[in-house]
Amino acid sequence: MDEDRVGFIDWQMTLRAPVAVELAWFLVSNVAILPEDPDAILDRYRDAIGLRGLPGVGRPNGGAGRVLGDWDAQGDLTWIVGLLLRGWRKGLDAEAGVATGWGATASDDLAWWCRRAVEASDRRL
Repeated sequence: MDEDRVGFIDWQMTLRAPVAVELAWFLVSNVAILPEDPDAILDRYRDAIGLRGLPGVGRPNGGAGRVLGDWDAQGDLTWIVGLLLRGWRKGLDAEAGVATGWGATASDDLAWWCRRAVEASDRRL
């Protein structure tokens, strides 16, 4: 390990769960400061961990899929879990007229999350 590096462990939400839970929490709790919409952030996350184009991505038991599971399912679960975890906060933000970090109104953001969660539910249920 590089001598100049510092590591941190975030014990706030210690649990064993699909990566979608962590991604959902990150996206919904940082909505005011994220510079891009949730889809773009998820794409950047996938790129940062090197999943784009790797064998096994999208298949639960192959290659990178062993680590994160089915990436498409994780994406769908991100929208459902995010709305379940913080949909109430998004409703309050919409009522207060808050804007997101990328310039969308909180009302548009809430509607977007609702649409994505319904679409994901249709695919998964």
